[in-house]
Amino acid sequence: MDFRCRARTSILIAALLFATNTSVHANPLVEIKPGESTRADMEALLGAPSGAGALSRYSASAAGLSEVVAGYDKAGVLEWARVALVKQLSPDIAVLLFDNLGAVAIETGNGLGGDTEQGRTEHYREAGVHFYVSGDVVREIWLVRPGADVAAVARAAGAPPVAAGSVAGVPETGVLRRLQVSAVWCEYVADEGGIASLNVYATVETEGLKDKLLTMRYVLIDPSGTIIKTSAGKPFSGGFADTVLYDNSKWAKATGTVDLRGLSTGGVHQARLRWEALLPDMGACSETMVALDAAGEGAAGTVTVSNVRGEAGGSGGADGIWLYADVTANGCTGKVLRGWAAMRTSSGIVKSKQKDYANGEGALSAGSQDTVKYDTASWTPFKLFIPYAAFDLPGGKKHRVMITYMAACEGVGSRAEQEVYIDVP
Repeated sequence: MDFRCRARTSILIAALLFATNTSVHANPLVEIKPGESTRADMEALLGAPSGAGALSRYSASAAGLSEVVAGYDKAGVLEWARVALVKQLSPDIAVLLFDNLGAVAIETGNGLGGDTEQGRTEHYREAGVHFYVSGDVVREIWLVRPGADVAAVARAAGAPPVAAGSVAGVPETGVLRRLQVSAVWCEYVADEGGIASLNVYATVETEGLKDKLLTMRYVLIDPSGTIIKTSAGKPFSGGFADTVLYDNSKWAKATGTVDLRGLSTGGVHQARLRWEALLPDMGACSETMVALDAAGEGAAGTVTVSNVRGEAGGSGGADGIWLYADVTANGCTGKVLRGWAAMRTSSGIVKSKQKDYANGEGALSAGSQDTVKYDTASWTPFKLFIPYAAFDLPGGKKHRVMITYMAACEGVGSRAEQEVYIDVP
């Protein structure tokens, strides 16, 4: 399976594969384009700037941005943008807000023009996206022209040192949150020339997300892991945003259409169709293989993850928590299905005290695998276990933890998220 996004350990890379954010208006970050966006574009996206002066400041809190500070060239074209989020996110969640970031280079300290040596800077230079991270929280995001020297840009912009601040977390009480894409499928629409378009569908379920603006997006991904482009050369994505009306909401048949005649497939005959359901701090998706033309006939493979939950228990004489999810795989007979789980709190990823339950960065994780024996196979549930002794969390109290559960098989995968309470002894 190709794991695009970050060159990290398997659990984090897998976590990021299955959730990118949208290019529809609900996410302004992907529409802030240094070297392309004009003052008029930015005002249309973020509203009129506040105040006057050499720098333009914008607010877009409804879309998940606290503030955007922008610099323009003499022609009024955006040179750079400095972004602060409403919610302070871990980098593994913040990266979901962008498409196709490519490889990451990590630098110790603040490489964005500040004078602090704390934290780290994550550079996605090819995309022109740069994070300053401190305390496992993204403190600011800089967007520059792809390949530009962001430190030089930041210094020229007079960027002050970043304040450490406190981590804004989710409430420790209230309804636990859930987000899952429990089914994804499509139907082909043909004309005299063959397959002309795809009608794409998904079942999306939420809990505890009432009044949130949920972004739905569907993308086609080629075998290299790149989003297939339109005939105009832009990465294809379709979708919409919808408000969650109830504490428990369900889109039984969310619908979209892909005009295959408007895509540049580069001779690719099959692709992954991924349906994503996204919030600024949560993400879920499922994937299925689809044929893009007659030569791709017989495309198979669908994986979904749903009904994530946790249950206290024991294994091998150790007390801990079992992590369960319902996993289905279609068209994967004889192949290996892999399942992973990771956790985070409002202040960032949960660390591990035991190397057997840690990835290369020390984050708490667990994984397992099984061979798919049938054309339609189900694990109800797929099981993973983590002992309490591995949790790097204070004992003797209850913790509100988000479980990210993933499964993948031969090029297709799924991701779902569910909050639980964990009592660490």
